[in-house]
Amino acid sequence: MRRRKSSGRVRSMVGVLLVAVVTALALSVVPATPGAAAAAKTKIVWMTWNAGFRLEEYQRYAEQFEKLNPDIDVDIQSVPWEQIPTKLATAVAGGTGPDLASVDPAWFNGLVEKGLLDDLMPLIKADRSGFDYGDVAAPAVQMWKDAEGVLRAFPHDLDIQQLMYNADLFDQYGLRPPDARWNWDDMLSAAQRLTRDFNNDGKLEQWGFSSWFFDWYSLIWANGGDILTPDLKASALNTPAARQAIEYWGKYYPARLHLMPDYPAETGAGVYPWTLFIQGKVAMQPSGAWFGSNLADAKVAFTVDAVEMPLSPAGKRATFMSGQGLSIIVGSKHKQEAFRFILFLTSKEVQSTNSVKLNQQPVTVSVLFSEAFLKGQTPPKNRLPYAIAARDYARSQPKHPRWSEVSGYLSSDIGAYFGGRVSIDQAIATFAEHVAAITARLAGKK
Repeated sequence: MRRRKSSGRVRSMVGVLLVAVVTALALSVVPATPGAAAAAKTKIVWMTWNAGFRLEEYQRYAEQFEKLNPDIDVDIQSVPWEQIPTKLATAVAGGTGPDLASVDPAWFNGLVEKGLLDDLMPLIKADRSGFDYGDVAAPAVQMWKDAEGVLRAFPHDLDIQQLMYNADLFDQYGLRPPDARWNWDDMLSAAQRLTRDFNNDGKLEQWGFSSWFFDWYSLIWANGGDILTPDLKASALNTPAARQAIEYWGKYYPARLHLMPDYPAETGAGVYPWTLFIQGKVAMQPSGAWFGSNLADAKVAFTVDAVEMPLSPAGKRATFMSGQGLSIIVGSKHKQEAFRFILFLTSKEVQSTNSVKLNQQPVTVSVLFSEAFLKGQTPPKNRLPYAIAARDYARSQPKHPRWSEVSGYLSSDIGAYFGGRVSIDQAIATFAEHVAAITARLAGKK
């Protein structure tokens, strides 16, 4: 998974929404008890990767929260995304851990295994604020449960992969644009039609597809297969459903039909495939709604639309979901105050404002299907696919404690097949051996 690029371009409609935040939350958030302002304030510390323009917005939210809760001060610590797991573990071990932290699915399971994230259910059961927990999208909640079903983070924003496409290229070549009826064969056929060598010199100048932001194994899920067995102890790739998905996805690679740019051999160093999509040289690219900010910043001259990922031979669809969760850290002495801040950031008003101003995909169903998100000011034109997936079927990675290691082998072992270096049987067998070795190593620690 590749991290999202922040953008501060979208600023209109924000004044109205910020007024709504202050007004609505003043009515809905449980106020501090009388005399609390005169008492000593409780400081809660939030470790987050939000930076730049996004950090400025969250600092404004903190100020709004403090006005509504004069007994609490919020201290935001901005830490680079990749440094949070290590710094969080070090701080907790030294007794100086934050009260809450932004967490990412890429390293969520590892934090759980280290015992750094608290169980949120006691706080939810004790909450009397009137927050509508049923409005939070069920797949988003599932993403932040550990392998035992314990909720270790609260959803804050989403990164869901749906198929963005250059509508002008489809029109130029007389192709039916992607729609809800599309299946894998339709996507493959369109990618072939839209991949072009204009000069007939053996070098491609236009490609049908870019997978830069795409977690391809969601195709396995769509076809009814899985990556690991239900107990997470063995590979599940040696099944007809999984093999069919792997063979299908392999066709897009340069070693076969060559429907995607070969980075960096074809693109050149520093010219990423998503840049080619912005330049109008790639027709289709799965990515989150957040990518619309990049397109708006680039002032693309073509129409960008989006559709749900196509139906598999099993007649199902699936897509990968990531995002930002908010966890209360073990050892915090201010869990209730930190949880009040989490609920503030998950309110409909804040989620609506973030949807417009930060181009973030919300986690509450009411905002997902509101004009604030569906009629965003950045591409794609149609955002409904993102809302539907968030509500109904988007899925995050397995709850394996060593998922980063497992996914690394998934990339290298199956990638060897995609690159034409080994057979599919060899690739699947090698992955199975690596998963078995990880399982044995974990068993030896118990």
